[in-house]
Amino acid sequence: MRTLMWFCGLAAVAAIGPLAGAQPIADSLADYSGTQGYRNWYYGYSKYTSGTLGPFQQLGLFSNNVWYRAEGGGTSYWTSIWKGGQHPNAAISTGGRLGEENWVIRRWVAPPGFLQYIHISGSVQKQSITGGDGSVFHLMVNSGNYTNIFLVSNDLTAHTFSQDICVAGGDRVDFIVDPNINDQYDSTNVVATITGPIIQMPVSTSACPGAWATFTIAT
Repeated sequence: MRTLMWFCGLAAVAAIGPLAGAQPIADSLADYSGTQGYRNWYYGYSKYTSGTLGPFQQLGLFSNNVWYRAEGGGTSYWTSIWKGGQHPNAAISTGGRLGEENWVIRRWVAPPGFLQYIHISGSVQKQSITGGDGSVFHLMVNSGNYTNIFLVSNDLTAHTFSQDICVAGGDRVDFIVDPNINDQYDSTNVVATITGPIIQMPVSTSACPGAWATFTIAT
């Protein structure tokens, strides 16, 4: 083991990667459920208006293994999340849905007492190249936007993402899909895992985020 000093803030940890000994913490596929909060996962959306992303709202209807907005029995908006993907809704909506921009969000919340440097990884991919104007994937931790991937409408490539970051209890890791301009053919595969710790830290420390602390590298 090696000991070092590190500033533990909500910022990226460059070029560390998952070290030997890191354990699974969360898995978007294995943990998927019809219960909000199961294994610390929540399924919802935020309204995007005039350049501002509104507060997170939980999806209220779970039917046939899919989360929907409850309005209209799940048919008023495209806004939805299923085990392996999600679909946003646009201000310029299609298929008879109501026009309102919804960024659809698969959220993992660090449990009380949690304090670790974690490794977030996964992939995103368009499900169809039939039409539309593409969609946009965002990885956000609290209010920090760490990854943006534009998924072109005619590209079925699976794009990977990876981020190392320090999180404490109550911190939010959001896997988001926004509709770009319209929401036509915006079904997007989203797969994500979280592992850790990638750096061992004293259980008693409260230095994350915002202060210096002593850590040991897990080997």
